[in-house]
Order: sequence, then structure tokens, then C-alpha cells
Amino acid sequence: MWRLGREPDYLVWGGEKGPILLGSSTGSIHHCPAREDFQRGEGYAAEPASLVHPRNVRRDAIAVLVNAIEAHDPSIYGHPRRVAHLVQPIGWALGWEEERMSTIEIGALLHDLGKIVISDTILKKPGPLTEEEYNEVKRHPEAGARLLIAGGPPLEAAIPYALYHHERYDGQGYPYGLAGEDIPIEGRILAVADAFEAMISDRPYRKRMEPELALEIIERSAGSQFDPKVAAAFLKAWEAGHIQALLERSRSDKLKDIGIGIPTGKLATL
Repeated sequence: MWRLGREPDYLVWGGEKGPILLGSSTGSIHHCPAREDFQRGEGYAAEPASLVHPRNVRRDAIAVLVNAIEAHDPSIYGHPRRVAHLVQPIGWALGWEEERMSTIEIGALLHDLGKIVISDTILKKPGPLTEEEYNEVKRHPEAGARLLIAGGPPLEAAIPYALYHHERYDGQGYPYGLAGEDIPIEGRILAVADAFEAMISDRPYRKRMEPELALEIIERSAGSQFDPKVAAAFLKAWEAGHIQALLERSRSDKLKDIGIGIPTGKLATL
């Protein structure tokens, strides 16, 4: 991962799949293919950006952002924390090293940050969305990425989770229609955890489904909506009982406890 600095009209953030350009005047955001000149071009002071460990991030700041997400859309209360639990066994199953695993919680907690710019009337609508309303909702991955880029280095690790979690393995997702391994792995992991948690939770437009049915959908959708390897890792974690244990733990979580009374540099239990 590279932070490439600023040029007159853009804030530039670079990831494994190429730079992302955020227009300072228009608020536009662009995903670009990886290009050598972005790393070596004139005017850029490229420096490796280390992955940020949660211990180095003030938990109260993250709690404020999670509060903002859930206050804007109360129907997803608890969703960020439950997803943060669900992504962990996927990362373990895929063999992620400790440093990389340390970022996954932040990414999951803040993946829906962009929803705070979406009308709450749309988010709380009990029936089907119109095409115009759905297009509005589809703005939230890029909106979230903009907010996280503006948050600086402590939040950079969450950017690919926010920006790519609605991409589909078959290329039919949004915002960029990326397919297969062109989708950063953070987005492919979060897509499975986010979808599963949403399916087993009540929403204004539908009731929750049983976990067994949600698991069947994950399995059927491997190769179309989801990365087959990620889906298999999730199903394996369920068979081992890891997912159930994490869901049970998440039920006892209290948002008000996140970051409250926790000294700087000490990891909170979420």
C-alpha cells in the first residue's frame, strides 16, 4: 500500500489494485489500473504506508463513527460490530499474517461509513427502492472512501473494505464492476461477511432468515456473487463452530462501551 501524497486537484491513495484519485473540487473518486508512473512519477513523494494496528487508533474516534452510522440508520444497529466479528475467521482461514489481521476489524466496523450521506428516508424505506433511490444507495462505497481518505493514515486501512464490499465476483457489482481477483481481497472478504449478517438480520423491507438458509445462499453464490475461496473459508469456519461463537459474543457487545474509558494505545474488546 502506498500513500502518494497530493497534487493540485487530487488526493491520491494507492492500493494493491492501483491508485484511487479523489477530486478535491468535485468530490469525484476514480479507481485506476495499477500504473508505474503513479509510484515513480514526478511530483510524488511515494512512501510505504504501514498497515495500521488498532492499538494505534483511538477507539473512541472509531466509536464516534460507528455511532454516526447507526444513528443515521437505526435498522442496522449492531451490524458493524457483528460484521467485524464475522470477518476474522475468514482472515484466519486464508492464512493472513498478524499485521494484516490487525486491520480487518477497523475495515469491517467502518465499511458502511458512506451511508451517512444517503437520505435516511431511503435507508428506512419499508418497500422496494425505485431505480433512482437504488442509484443513490450505490453512492455509499465511494462516499465512505472519501471520508476515510480525509481521515488520514489512522483510517486508511479501512478504505478497500468500504470501497469494494459491493463488488461481485462475476463483475455485476458496484461501484466499478470489477470481477474476480481484480477486486481487492478486502472487498471479497467483506462481501461474504456483510451479506451473511444482513441476511440473518431484520431490515425495514424484510424479516431475517434462518442462518442455515443464508449459508445455502452463500454456497450457491460462490463463483457468482462471492469469491469461491472466501465463501469456502466462511463455510468451513461455520462448520467448525467459529461463526456461531462470534455471533454469540457480538450479542453482548454494547456500542456505548466501545472506546469508553480505554487509555490511548490499549485495544478495546469489541
